[in-house]
Amino acid sequence: MLLAASAGHAAEMVGVVHLRQTGLFQDSAVAPTGGISVSLQPLEGQPLPPRGPARQHRLLLKDGQMRPAFLTLQVGDSLQILNQDEVHHEIFALSATQPIEAVLDKHSTGAAAQAEFRLASEGVWHLFCRIHSRSFARVDAVTTPLLRMVEPGSMFRFEGLAAGQWQLRAAALGAETRLLKTVAMTEPPPLRIELDTRGGGAAGQQRQAAPMEGRIDALFPRD
Repeated sequence: MLLAASAGHAAEMVGVVHLRQTGLFQDSAVAPTGGISVSLQPLEGQPLPPRGPARQHRLLLKDGQMRPAFLTLQVGDSLQILNQDEVHHEIFALSATQPIEAVLDKHSTGAAAQAEFRLASEGVWHLFCRIHSRSFARVDAVTTPLLRMVEPGSMFRFEGLAAGQWQLRAAALGAETRLLKTVAMTEPPPLRIELDTRGGGAAGQQRQAAPMEGRIDALFPRD
């Protein structure tokens, strides 16, 4: 039986996200790189924390690669792309709402080696370089300030929540994006979430989990 929080904002949610390789790359030792993002949206009209000041997030180009390879930010934050190589880069991301194009000069040129974009809508951007095939990154933008970036297998925690049902979004580079119906409560059991990875083939796909019925374990059906 789920216990409601004794106060309006005394509930919390904790858990761990694991990456699980499936399909063609199931036996491969090569795993997707980058962290995991976990975010929450209310499903029963619960209040969200107030939006803080817009943040600047930095994506570095170094040795022909983008670092970090995956990050999630809040809508309204800005993404600065900074070239630290002594070669040119031509960055692009196709998007129906906000495409990204940036021609970055060599690092030694200063201002011409960087570009900045304010992400004004929710979505997923897959960034590539037209010159360097190894250069790739994924940037997600979500509308909630309840956002955590964690490493695979590390604990995430959201405290001070209003009790009730929430939608949890978990995403990683080269993995499905999972949307799970969860419950915030006092002293909750840790959630265990698995993201299927297929060497990048499932990036950007979303799967809606079945509603919770009874135990928290019901949130995570096995494929």
